[in-house]
Amino acid sequence: EASNIGSADPPEGSTILLVRHGQTEWNVAGRYQGTQDSPLTKDGVQQAVALGERLKRRRSKVDFVCSSDLPRAKKTAEIIAKMIGYPVDEVKVFEGLRERGFGLFEGCTRAEVQERYPEELAQSRKFNLHYKVPGGESRQQVLDRSLPVLDQIAHARQGKGGVAVVVSHGGVVSLVLRELLGIPWGAPTKGELRILNTSICDMERESDGRWSIRSIGDTAHCE
Repeated sequence: EASNIGSADPPEGSTILLVRHGQTEWNVAGRYQGTQDSPLTKDGVQQAVALGERLKRRRSKVDFVCSSDLPRAKKTAEIIAKMIGYPVDEVKVFEGLRERGFGLFEGCTRAEVQERYPEELAQSRKFNLHYKVPGGESRQQVLDRSLPVLDQIAHARQGKGGVAVVVSHGGVVSLVLRELLGIPWGAPTKGELRILNTSICDMERESDGRWSIRSIGDTAHCE
């Protein structure tokens, strides 16, 4: 049942629910957001509310809420916090969880990027870990800043038995999952790593530092 997601939390581990932010205006328009921002839509707010309602019914209490420093993620986290009774002013923000910088592409639609920057787009689609769109970041740079933050959050909570909600971005979540699952870079995933707005990835960090992934892209609260 949806409300029981990840309900059996081993006390020696640290459970993190890695969540993508709610739908934004640029998501609807198909624009690259990256480190720029656009407001949550009405649907995006409702997605966050629905997720908060779901988390409120969990058997294992959510006792830590944080997000990237970008407004769309922070707003999603604050809505979730309010719904579950977590103090909104205690929602922590981490710059390391922000979306990958897409440089020249930011603010453009896919069609505009194809028209204006065809060579850069072709390079970015090759899934080279180290390629950077001019003015942006490589996939490796995103991993180098986001994974330590997740380790830090999980390590600080080791053995406490509670659950942390971490609100980030689709690009970050998919990169982290590929890395932790050992999926070869560039290998097709047939949609398994499609990270929709407010989807949940239920993760656990063991006491020895290893990560296990319980579920990916769960959006039962939006159905």
